[in-house]
Amino acid sequence: PLSLFHPQRDKQQYDLHYAAWQAVYSSDIVVLIVDPTNKSQAKNVLIAQQLQSIRRDCTDQTHNIDIDKLVLVLNKCDLFWPHDKLQEMAKMFNDACRFDITLITSAKNWKRVDKLKGFLLAHIGSTMNESAATRYSRKWKFDNHRKTTLSRKDEMLQCVHSKIYQRCHQEVPYMIELEVEGEIEENEERMTVNIVA
Repeated sequence: PLSLFHPQRDKQQYDLHYAAWQAVYSSDIVVLIVDPTNKSQAKNVLIAQQLQSIRRDCTDQTHNIDIDKLVLVLNKCDLFWPHDKLQEMAKMFNDACRFDITLITSAKNWKRVDKLKGFLLAHIGSTMNESAATRYSRKWKFDNHRKTTLSRKDEMLQCVHSKIYQRCHQEVPYMIELEVEGEIEENEERMTVNIVA
């Protein structure tokens, strides 16, 4: 993956990319989500080529790589015209890497998102599919009874943060700073929290 690093990137960006690729190497399922509305797909094709080389390494017993499924998702199909070009784009990515499944989706309109969820659940030990559960079930990293170590205030901030991403359909900065303003008011039926961004 080092070939994806730009020489002018600083150490923090380098470390971020390196950590991301380390996570890829230790994943069971890798989902490449592509925005077809971007004019250039060169970087995404480069990532697909890298995934293909990782897949080849999976067959080599000397490498400790667990990837079993590669998924290609072309999102924002509702914003891309003409739609037949999406098929051409899907072929371009599948020529660069042999994906197990390719889905053309619209997360905003919930188009084919259920198919993606179904595929992922069927391959991570879900009870949806007994044979898949037997094959893919692994011990979770954290026990299901373990609670977060975050404080109540930080947990609320994380919830608000996730809601911002769910409701914003345009790209938003990753570094959104949130702060609880004042005290948390609580009664029997509801909780009131003032949060400023």
